[in-house]
Amino acid sequence: MKNSFHEIMCIIIPLSLFLWTIDFLSDSQINKNETKLGILQYLHFLVSVISFSAPIFNIFTNNLVIQFLSIMITIISQAGHLVNNDYCWLTIFVNKCIDPTKPNRKWRANIDSFIKHYIRGDSWAYSDMYTLPGSENGSLIVNLISIAGLIKFMYSKNH
Repeated sequence: MKNSFHEIMCIIIPLSLFLWTIDFLSDSQINKNETKLGILQYLHFLVSVISFSAPIFNIFTNNLVIQFLSIMITIISQAGHLVNNDYCWLTIFVNKCIDPTKPNRKWRANIDSFIKHYIRGDSWAYSDMYTLPGSENGSLIVNLISIAGLIKFMYSKNH
């Protein structure tokens, strides 16, 4: 039980730190409350990485604690998206702290958006975010993988 948790955290924490580093440390518009905003943004990246990667780990582990925590984090994050019309409440809160006039400002949270920022400039990088067509399928896929992990867990405990 303990080993699988540590193995999973050895992947999740560096990945979330890497994504946070790309976005937070290169954001020129963050010039006040840097510590508070940095912690909130890291929390956002940590939850995002857990929500999308932990269900995959659930297929390969038989740890009930990991199964439960990853599913609860995923449910809470998906509920936040449903309440806020497919926008993350924490993203909106942090964006309002950075610039109250831009609550839907983009975060450069991956390598391709980081590269696009340097190719297209600040006007693209700090413009409003939008949802991509078909992005709602991501939650469905994560939920199906979580269900498959639970079925595997229940089957392995019965045999």
